[in-house]
Amino acid sequence: VLASATGILLVTIFRRRRAEDALRLGEERFRTIFDSVNDAIFILDPSGSTILDVNRKMSEMYGYTHEQACRISTAELSANDPPYTMLDALERIRKTSSEKAQLFEWLAREKSGRLFWVEGNLRRALIDKQERLLVTVRDISRRKHSENRLAKLNDCFLGFGADPLQNISHLTVICGELLGATCALYNRLESGMQI
Repeated sequence: VLASATGILLVTIFRRRRAEDALRLGEERFRTIFDSVNDAIFILDPSGSTILDVNRKMSEMYGYTHEQACRISTAELSANDPPYTMLDALERIRKTSSEKAQLFEWLAREKSGRLFWVEGNLRRALIDKQERLLVTVRDISRRKHSENRLAKLNDCFLGFGADPLQNISHLTVICGELLGATCALYNRLESGMQI
């Protein structure tokens, strides 16, 4: 009887260790994937006000350590000017209750105070059998900069009139602005001066 009880105890211990090892490996696998993606990931409480976990990319993008990020308010990560305030964020969170994921552009703030554009994807998820908000964020600052440049060029072309010299002058100014140049080079060329 003692040998049988000892055998059962050893099998139970062996199974528990195997389950613990599998759980540890699963957690390591999750953390490796979580920290390897190119988008920032936030895991928030259901209200969206408390940050529970973030990945490495979030720390790189916003300038906060993991520990700092889990202590700050989500409001500190936004421009806090309408329509990029905590009230606007809460409205998006409310919509995730009745709708599917929310995909949106947002003006974010990093630790240093610099503002930058992100594309966010907000959805509800069950994590460890608890309702959470899962937010993935991608920096789209370059894309927004390019869109603004194209819009200025488009406006310039749409504003062309009948006078070709005035059109060229206006285009030269816009191109100089977009390229970070001045009209001095064009003025020199036009007046026959050497560069």
